[in-house]
This record gives sequence, structure tokens and C-alpha cells, in this order.
Amino acid sequence: MKKTLAAILTSAMILGSLTAVSAATSLDGRQTASAHLDQSGNEVVVTVDLSDGWSAEFAPAAVYLYDGPVSEGAEPVAVGLTLYEEVYQGQIAIGEDQKNFRSENGITSYDMPDGSHDYYFEAGENVFFMVTVNKDMDGDAVMERFAVEPFSPTDDEAPGSQLFTHEDIIAATDKVMEEFESWDGCELHDIRYAGDDASSDENLAWLNELKEDAEYTQCMELLMDFHSPTEEEKLEGTAWEPDHEYTDYQWWLARTADGEWTVVTFGY
Repeated sequence: MKKTLAAILTSAMILGSLTAVSAATSLDGRQTASAHLDQSGNEVVVTVDLSDGWSAEFAPAAVYLYDGPVSEGAEPVAVGLTLYEEVYQGQIAIGEDQKNFRSENGITSYDMPDGSHDYYFEAGENVFFMVTVNKDMDGDAVMERFAVEPFSPTDDEAPGSQLFTHEDIIAATDKVMEEFESWDGCELHDIRYAGDDASSDENLAWLNELKEDAEYTQCMELLMDFHSPTEEEKLEGTAWEPDHEYTDYQWWLARTADGEWTVVTFGY
């Protein structure tokens, strides 16, 4: 299913960069996990229900949902994606000719020729979302595990920070993702802001020392959880262990007074 969805990601011009992921928390008696996905400037908060032993992975443009623990070779039973409006409207039109086409309560759904179940809805003004569910699952029941809502922070609002705006953290995360996407075979599980304490004068001085003639005025740390590839050829030139879960992997970024964020160093 991941391979199929990779094709969907390409053909559907999926938008999105992972901007923040929370740890699993209890909400109304359920275990949940949430992520902020940026959709062309319109941020959506995607929350998935992980009760009864389910689990999730958040990628730059998708949320993968499993009906058990995430393990090597495990296939997700559902994936949630953000869409451009024109792609959303195109998929609705395609669905009219598909099996079990329904459009009710703001949700359009139908079965694809391969038996998978597709659901489309607007999560807010100009925010469009898709959930595709494995053919062997009860699509309606799985769909109920997804909750999507728009998120519009103010300019001075950033989760857990008194130093940076929400847009600052998004911009820094985008820089990290540009580097991470070149790491062949690695699977991203989580990326998050490390907190204001990391942006100390001491750490700023350290990052300025790492770059000759640097004149950084601000620094930030992001933390990442990811899984390394199993294939030996994809490990060449790295210090990673094969098939290993790396947690709290450090990314240090800095910027000048009038510049953009730069990834200065990363690792442990």
C-alpha cells in the first residue's frame, strides 16, 4: 500500500511539510497522536485515534495509520493526505463513476477498482483532505479514526516557545526536511521543537565557532526520531546502524539578523 500511495503522492501533487508532532496523549479516553501539516499556507491539525493498539507514522506529506505496532515490512491500513483544490475536485469527479459512490455529511467516498476505499472532505476554508483505506478494512470505521481541522496561529504564537513565532519554527523545519529527504531509505517518525532553553547564548556562540566568519544572531534546536535503512548500500558514508530507531536526533540551526535559517550541524 505504501508503494501505491507513493504514486498518489506524486500524481496528486500533495502539499505539505511536517511542522510539529506531539507525543501520544490521552484525549477523551483515547490514545491519540497529532501533527501539523502545512497546505499552501493553510495549516491543518491531523489527529489519529490510536486506541486498541493502533499506531501511526507522520511523513512530510502523509499520515500512515496501522492496526498494530509499526514494524519492518508492516503495511499501513490507511493514509491521510492533504490535496490541492483542483486535485480534490478532480478526484470527486472521478469517483462518480466508481463503485459505492456516496456524498453525504460533507464527505464524498467511493471504492477504487483495486477495492480500496477513498474518502474526501474539506477540513476548512481552502483545506482539502483525503483518506484512503485498505480494501480489507471497514473503511467507515477506519475513517472515524481521523480528525482534521484548520489551524491558524497568530504571528506571535508558536507551540512551546516565547522566542520564536510559529512561522519561524515552520521555516526551520522546512530546512531540516530539505536535508532529510536526501537520506535514502530513512523513515521519519517525528520532528519537534526542542524548546527555548536550547537557544541559549552559549549554544549560539558554539554554532558561530563552527562556521568561519559566521555572524549568527539566533539559534534553534529541532529533535527528530527516524528509522535507518536496512540495505547496506544505503548506509555507505553514514555512521548509522542498519535497521535502527534513532530518537532525539539533534538538528542545530542558526540565522543572521536578516537571513534565513541554516542547518549548521546535526547528530548526537
